[in-house]
Amino acid sequence: MKRFLTLFTMLILSGVLALAQTHMVTGRVTDDKGDPVSGASVIIKGTSKGIPANADGVFSISAKPNDVLVITAANFGKSEVRVGNQNSLAISLKPASNVMEEVVVTALGQTSKKAKLGYATTTFTSEAINRTANVNAFDGLAGKIPGAEISNTGGPGSSTKIVMRGYGVLTEGGNQPLYVVDGVPLLDARLNSGSNVLSGANNVGTVGLTGQNDFGNGANDINPNDIESITVLKGTAASSLYGSAARNGAIMITTKRGKAGKISIDYAGSANFSKVGKLPTLQNKFGQGWNATFIPGENGSWGPRLDGIVRPWGSVVDNSQLIKPFSFINDNIRKFYTTGLELNNTIAVSGGNDRSTFYFSYGNVESDGVIPTKSDYLARNNLSLRTNNKFKNFSINTSFNYVNRKVNQPATGQGSTAGSTIFQDILQIPVDIPIHDFRDYTNKFFDVNSYFTPYAENPYYGLHNNSNSQSSDRFFANIDMNYQFTSAFAAQLRVGGDVENARGFAYNAKNAPDPGSWDAGGNTEGAPRTADVGSVIESNNYVGSINGDFILKYNKDISNNFNLDIIGGVNYNQADTKTGFAGITNLLIPGFYNLSNSTKQPTTAGARSRTRLIGVYSQATLGYKSQLYLTLNARNDWSSTLPINSNHFFYPGGDLAWIASNSFNLKSSPISYLKFRAGYGKTGTTAPVYSVYPVLVAGSVPLPFGNIAFPFNGVSSFRIQNTIANANLKGVITTETELGMDIRFLNNRIGLDVSLYDKSADGQILNVPISPGSGYNFLTENIGLIDNKGIELSLDVKPVSTKNVTWSFNYNYTKNVNKVEHLTNGLTKVTIFGIIGGAELDAVPGKTATGIYAFGPQMTPDGKVIVSPTSGKPLPTTNRIYYGNAENDFSMGFSNTLKFKEWQINFSLDYRDGGKFYSKTAEQLLFTGGAVPTTYNDRRPFIYPNSVIQNGVDGNGKPVYVENTLPITENSLQDFFPEGNNPALAYSHDIIDRSFLKLRDVSLSYVLNEKIASKIKMHNLSLTIYARNLLLWTPASNLYIDPEASNFGNDLTSQLGEFETAPISKQFGVALKANF
Repeated sequence: MKRFLTLFTMLILSGVLALAQTHMVTGRVTDDKGDPVSGASVIIKGTSKGIPANADGVFSISAKPNDVLVITAANFGKSEVRVGNQNSLAISLKPASNVMEEVVVTALGQTSKKAKLGYATTTFTSEAINRTANVNAFDGLAGKIPGAEISNTGGPGSSTKIVMRGYGVLTEGGNQPLYVVDGVPLLDARLNSGSNVLSGANNVGTVGLTGQNDFGNGANDINPNDIESITVLKGTAASSLYGSAARNGAIMITTKRGKAGKISIDYAGSANFSKVGKLPTLQNKFGQGWNATFIPGENGSWGPRLDGIVRPWGSVVDNSQLIKPFSFINDNIRKFYTTGLELNNTIAVSGGNDRSTFYFSYGNVESDGVIPTKSDYLARNNLSLRTNNKFKNFSINTSFNYVNRKVNQPATGQGSTAGSTIFQDILQIPVDIPIHDFRDYTNKFFDVNSYFTPYAENPYYGLHNNSNSQSSDRFFANIDMNYQFTSAFAAQLRVGGDVENARGFAYNAKNAPDPGSWDAGGNTEGAPRTADVGSVIESNNYVGSINGDFILKYNKDISNNFNLDIIGGVNYNQADTKTGFAGITNLLIPGFYNLSNSTKQPTTAGARSRTRLIGVYSQATLGYKSQLYLTLNARNDWSSTLPINSNHFFYPGGDLAWIASNSFNLKSSPISYLKFRAGYGKTGTTAPVYSVYPVLVAGSVPLPFGNIAFPFNGVSSFRIQNTIANANLKGVITTETELGMDIRFLNNRIGLDVSLYDKSADGQILNVPISPGSGYNFLTENIGLIDNKGIELSLDVKPVSTKNVTWSFNYNYTKNVNKVEHLTNGLTKVTIFGIIGGAELDAVPGKTATGIYAFGPQMTPDGKVIVSPTSGKPLPTTNRIYYGNAENDFSMGFSNTLKFKEWQINFSLDYRDGGKFYSKTAEQLLFTGGAVPTTYNDRRPFIYPNSVIQNGVDGNGKPVYVENTLPITENSLQDFFPEGNNPALAYSHDIIDRSFLKLRDVSLSYVLNEKIASKIKMHNLSLTIYARNLLLWTPASNLYIDPEASNFGNDLTSQLGEFETAPISKQFGVALKANF
């Protein structure tokens, strides 16, 4: 019995001792300056048990005295600490001395040390993304990524354009990168954006005669305050595992997750004020009128010289007329705009323990732009919930995100019989007439009956009576499950979905001037204004996708010198779209915006599609002594949009990274890190939906301006589409080779990263025009090869790094050369996009795929301009001529950071050199006489310089030219500049230099000392004042608009330019961040 009691006592004591061995250890991770290292990874060595530090660098973990904690963080060296009997640990991490420890997110959402990669990547932290409180996560990255063109095209809620390493695909939307959130692809559709199909224009391949709307792209739905980091994979070698969707690179977005420890509350808020940016510079010499004569009903500034004399102006109403000085009005257009206000707030709650964590956030944006009323308005609400759970060898992570969005956008571009557009109306106000006075649009002198001119409408009327809006609901989510079979072998199953429903509603008011009124023909010219018949449009767009990956992973040191890392998996992707549209014109009852309010049959359209893609892929990385890494990958996809007998394509890839600084002893040299890399990748692009087999479409009869759509007069009609489908269609194959070097000096104080690339896209899929005699207008086929070659350079310098002062800056440079190598079947050009009868974006063999072509003057062999013998104006060419490349010749960016104790100053510059773009804003002002070039020669008669007139032919049939002596008269000057009257010369004024220099952002931040903040139970309390797009320089030839402004989308077509679009604004604001 004694022995039994003794044994029992010993067992109890040993159990107690065993329990006593495990205890809770709390610690704080800081850098060498004492600042917390947020998100540092704390893992018990030899196990998978670990936990991340919270925003203050604090962690708690259950451990035994003999356990060793391994602490790592991006850009810091690794630290190992034995637990012992300590309950509290203070851990200091030193900056990584050789960049070997920096971790980035790569394809399929996997993480890897950057040193192992054979391709270029760029990573931004949450602090860099949100420094100036951008509503769109990517706007703050413009000018900061070599090889990436990032631009915001308009006002609140508008699209952001991101194009990496040039334009390789000739179809709209084909050059955007793949956006990936936590390993799952995100839809980036521009729902309800584009042309108003009721405006009476033929929209096939052309623009400019319709109202244009931009309600933004899908990637801008993400709340920037929810983002932990963004990694940009530019090369095909980096993103080819994603298949065709990542042919233009991938943007990997990692969202914030909960961290173990006490409940944490984070707040980020900002108030932002906006002012209109660059506006046209107007001539200040001549006032209202036409033919050098003052005419009170004219919309042009082709009148007499401004003299400041008070005189009557505008309409005559009740035998009275307004008076004002005949003087130029400074900042006339600018006075139309107001100060915009944007409020951006996010609050997040997170917490958990070492097994389960959660993160919940709510973000709200309300942004009212610079246009009066809420015509340019964004309201966005974001809800996010993310959880992480660990159960021994199994973990499951979830993410649920809901976005509600309301956007108002004024229609831009050309007006129609349904109604005008405000920007076109603004540009038709003479330089001496005060725009701001028209805000009282019901005033008897400014209303529908008595607006000063019958050739345009009061812009304030359109603001208050016409509308374009979109409301959308979006839900995207994913579940990520991992199981660790052994220390070397694991499996991952990740399933995600993204669905959005967007509802568009637009209307134009019906109105007509009363008989006998000024605008009904009672003006001095007897010109009546065309009545606005009004319109109503309702649309519904649904997009949805399901994406699933099952991945097997193996990582093991196969010897002392070699490591093998293998992943293999299968991918399933399904995408669905459904669109519905209905619209009417010729409203019966004014102010009643319902689809039943018309005697005309509604125009309706509907479409739905479903595509599927199944892929299998694998990747293997062999590492040698932390010096050499060889990666090989391959993917095979089966696509539902390709011919069923050849619906798959295979693309391999590989890259090599050599860390030379680990192969040689460079300690005595100034080189602290040296890496060479090479990569090769290939991806396939599947065909557009319904390109392989013929489909039925609703019947229509095209007209020069519009078309007759069926059903018509009670008769329905369907026909085979007028494009011949191609059962032999193949996917577009994009191939890229990349070479690079990363070298750091003086303990990483100076770093230089250089990349050279050659990227080609073969088998472009386009609808090629064919003879109408065939019964069709187009044939879908693979037609050509586009090549992009370029260089990217990034220089990081840290001149000062002390305990109290840190100064660092980055310079980046990009040059891309685009070329159409060839087109098939004897094609001499492909028109990508164009304006009816005007400028075009054409792809021509041997030249750039982004060339701008338009009519020009006929020239003699010795360079003289041939003019008309009757008007003295240059004769236009029969065919369009090349005006220049729509891409910039090169671009540069510069970012600067200066930190002094708790203060920090940041600014960044973005310079883009060369390139051309078409401006309809310029053309409209040249037509109305408001543009500076219209004062050429002080509007006195002149003979066009270096011009000749053909005077018959010689004996050999060659033209004989004599000097031109026929002047352009004072009364015909208004016909010298517009495209319609003088196409030979108009485009030399309308196609202008795309160059610009922008002060993208500047900010001043103060972080409250942690000791003081802790006394009020707060952490990381910071206040920032900032400005965005504060300064803009453009060449002297650009007197009109910011070159980034466009209403032609956010891809290749936007390179053509703009068509009387909204200006881009500059912002000033204050931001507050705090952690509780």
